[in-house]
Amino acid sequence: MNSKIYIQILRVVLVALAIAWLTPVVVAFLPWSITENFLEGYGFTMQFDPLMKYWFVMAAMISGAVGAAFVYLLYKTDEKLGIIVFAGWFHVVLGMVLLIRGISLDAPLLIVVWDSVFCVMAGAVVLALSLHEKYKLKSDMES
Repeated sequence: MNSKIYIQILRVVLVALAIAWLTPVVVAFLPWSITENFLEGYGFTMQFDPLMKYWFVMAAMISGAVGAAFVYLLYKTDEKLGIIVFAGWFHVVLGMVLLIRGISLDAPLLIVVWDSVFCVMAGAVVLALSLHEKYKLKSDMES
């Protein structure tokens, strides 16, 4: 496979990650009654107080910043392979932490497994593709 195909596949995964990280931003700007219904669908059953709502909005905006970083990585992807490798490792570790902590906290298993598998698989694909391209580029420069 040539380098362009690896980069295109990598970009598809980066788009998926950008969408996943940007989604909470949309929910944070909805009226709270809609957000609450959305969260209940994910298994939240606690009574939300103003500080909990505030923390949710803060976490959603942080998630949005990560999503924006993935959008940034889509531009001149081949020049940002170092940071993309880091993003791949981040997702592999994040997936493992989510699985371990999610199970230990008795979070809904389906959500925990879905999030964990998505993070680990996306991270592994990002790692494989970006490392392939990074070392291919390095060997091309040496020869």
